[in-house]
Amino acid sequence: MNIWNILTADVRANPIALRHYFSRVRFAREDARVRDLPWVELPKVAGKPPIGGEGPVLFAVADLGYFQRFASMFLSSAAMNSPRSAVHIHIIGADEATALPAIQKIPAHYGVTFEDADFSKMPGPLKGRYCQSMRFVRLAQFVKQTGRDYIAFDIDGLTQKSFAEFKAEGDVGLILRPEFSDPGLRVNAGVVYMRATKAAQKFMDRASTQMLRHLQHAPFIEKLDQRCLALAIDENVKALPADLYTFEPGYGHFYSAKGKQKKDELLKTYELILRNERIS
Repeated sequence: MNIWNILTADVRANPIALRHYFSRVRFAREDARVRDLPWVELPKVAGKPPIGGEGPVLFAVADLGYFQRFASMFLSSAAMNSPRSAVHIHIIGADEATALPAIQKIPAHYGVTFEDADFSKMPGPLKGRYCQSMRFVRLAQFVKQTGRDYIAFDIDGLTQKSFAEFKAEGDVGLILRPEFSDPGLRVNAGVVYMRATKAAQKFMDRASTQMLRHLQHAPFIEKLDQRCLALAIDENVKALPADLYTFEPGYGHFYSAKGKQKKDELLKTYELILRNERIS
C-alpha cells in the first residue's frame, strides 16, 4: 500500500488522502515564497483561433503525446454531438511542422495553436501539471484576444450533448465542491466556463497569474490549477450544472473516465457514439 493514499480527515471531517494534506501545506509554503516574484516571458503562440461557430468555444490543451492518445476521440465526439460549436486545441511542446501528422485531419474551421516548451527535465506527472495550469494561462489570453466565450475541457473526455446554446449563470462557471476545506479539492477543473467579460478576465487573471508564478519558480504542486482557481473565487463565479461533467457514459454533457484504464473506458463509449447506439 502506498502510504500517501492512507486516509486522514480535513477540518470538516471529510476523508482525504495524506498526499492532499501535505500538498496543501507545501502549496502554502511555496505560495508565500513566490507571491511577489516576477515571471519570465512566455513562449510565443503560433497558429490561429477558430472561426465561426455558435455558443462558447470548446477549448482543450495537451502536449503532443497526450494529443495523439486522446484528441481524435475528443474532436470526433464534439463534431458529432456539438457540430455548431467552434473548437480550439492548444498544443504545448510542439510546433506546426512537428504536429502536422496529428492535426492534418482536424476540420479547417477548428482552431489549432502551438507553443514551445522544454519537457526534457520534466517527468510525466510534472509535465501533466504544467499543461493543466498553462491551459488557464492561455484561456485568459485567448478570451481577451478573440472576445468570445470559452469553455475549457480536459482533452481526455467525450462531448455527449450540444454546447451551441450553452449558457452559464455567472461570468465564470466552475464545478464547485464547497464541502471540502482544501482548495485543491474544492474545485474540479475538468470543465471551466469563461465569458468574455471584464469580471471573468479579472478572475482568470488572478488565478492564472498565481499558477504562472508557481510554474516558473516552484515545484509543481499537485492540483495546482484547482488550488489557484478555488482561491480566486469571488461573487462572479457560479456553480456549473451538476450534469455538465460526469463519470457516467450517456449521462450529461461531457463524460470522462476514471482510473488506470481511462483510455479503454473512453474507447468503449466512443465506439458506441460512432455507432449511434444508446448507452445503457
